[in-house]
Amino acid sequence: MATCPNGHTSRADDYCDVCGERIGGAPPSPSSPSGGSGPGASGNHVPPPRPGGASGGGSACPDCGTPASDRFCEACGYDFATGGGKPTP
Repeated sequence: MATCPNGHTSRADDYCDVCGERIGGAPPSPSSPSGGSGPGASGNHVPPPRPGGASGGGSACPDCGTPASDRFCEACGYDFATGGGKPTP
């Protein structure tokens, strides 16, 4: 099990199961333009859609278009349960 920067235990090792915070990798740049709240910030990788339909009922992330497969978007951390963007730490 992994631990997110906020101290939550998570079964996933990429994004926290509790808060959606990215686990590991480089931290977000504090000097990103417009406060860094936009989904199109440079350095964000959006995987291509999966052929043959997406798992999760065909819904996609409204911020980046990645197919929904769990509570949080695997590409940007969007919270599908609350309908909000990535939570602040």
